[in-house]
Amino acid sequence: MKLDSKLLAIHKTFDFNKETFKRELTAYVYDGKKCHKLSQKQLNKLELKRGTQIRVTSTSSSDSFLKTLELLVGEGNVVYAYWHDLGLAKGLSPEGIVKGLYESKTKFRKFRFNAEIANLTYTVQLYNGLTRHMGDLSRRIQQVGRNMGIPEKEDMADDPILSPYFEVMGELKKRSITYPKFTSTGEIMKRADGTDMLVGIEKQLDTIAQEIPLCRLFNKVAGFKDSYKIAASIVSIIQDIDRFPNVGKLWAYFGMDVDRISGKARKKVAGEPANWNQKGRVALYNLGLTIVKQTETESRKANPWRAYYDEAKAFYTAANAAKPKKEQVSAAQVDARARRKLVKEILKRFYLAAAGKPLIEAA
Repeated sequence: MKLDSKLLAIHKTFDFNKETFKRELTAYVYDGKKCHKLSQKQLNKLELKRGTQIRVTSTSSSDSFLKTLELLVGEGNVVYAYWHDLGLAKGLSPEGIVKGLYESKTKFRKFRFNAEIANLTYTVQLYNGLTRHMGDLSRRIQQVGRNMGIPEKEDMADDPILSPYFEVMGELKKRSITYPKFTSTGEIMKRADGTDMLVGIEKQLDTIAQEIPLCRLFNKVAGFKDSYKIAASIVSIIQDIDRFPNVGKLWAYFGMDVDRISGKARKKVAGEPANWNQKGRVALYNLGLTIVKQTETESRKANPWRAYYDEAKAFYTAANAAKPKKEQVSAAQVDARARRKLVKEILKRFYLAAAGKPLIEAA
């Protein structure tokens, strides 16, 4: 499809396909006269004039599609505005949103592709995919072994039927070690003899993340020193701190806000899409568990946030015990509330530090 308009508005969303019963990415493109509904494939084949200004509703600094659009229309011609700046009413149809974007008088920002964040995002996705794949493979093989009457993993590796599968797992682990080592901008690092440096994907993730200021800042706030896995996950989800006008919006994006009707933490409703980033919530869950496990030992000090968690848990435990028996919750729920308070406070302090805003302590 060829569009000759000097101004285009593009709003991407997920529509439910009644034939495949799947949610598919759909782009609504408005040229000032007509709204075009395009699939991702059709959008990729869109023919555009050099100098056309393209407005988009949402973006990330690692969006390679927008980088491609910018190459077509010229640097600085892809612009965006965050939802809270557009002043659009809630509940609008995709057609209404893209038309409002086209007609908006707000100040738009120029899209800038961030190679460091893009490389970080891709590496986090690869790491999560590999970890999930290895975990699923291991659990499935062990379940087959238990079904065969072999309860111990060590004995399964010697079984003539299962041993080849354990060898495959071993090979996958070896291959994950020989991963090219990249800089944060995606360049392969070389040895003195000119050959590629090789490193495990977990080390690779640390290498990339520790070169990115936001990741270093998150580790400083969270009290982490060596590992950057959690910082990398959270920063790759946030992308750009300016996307969020206040910490409440950031909490909501990570599913940490409170339902206005019930006054309770939001929960996933079966059959309905979550209106928060599910991977972000998982990352915060892992953050909380990691800090709780970092207790003081002979060889290390406890994470500085551990005391905050202990204090929160003591408060919620006492408050729970003071309630009538029927209104009390389990010890696991009390612990979850303490961890939730912990990660929200860390996320708040990280946001304020990254956005250059002051921290105002409660009186």
